[in-house]
Amino acid sequence: MVTKTVRSETAELRDNQQITITFFAESDHGCSHGDATIKPGDENYAVCMTRFGLTKPGDAKTIECEWKDGRWVDLN
Repeated sequence: MVTKTVRSETAELRDNQQITITFFAESDHGCSHGDATIKPGDENYAVCMTRFGLTKPGDAKTIECEWKDGRWVDLN
């Protein structure tokens, strides 16, 4: 039985305007990690810029999430 599943997502806006996102998740069953690169023009680019509050190269933000009722919920 999983009692708690948490995830952190750290996004950084690079000099080339690409967004690098690093994911780390942990639950009673173990942990996982990964990363993604979102490029200008990609479908989720504007959503990521807004969600993480990125405005200029070098900006970075970490968002903590928790799995609740079948979906990820941002905690901050």
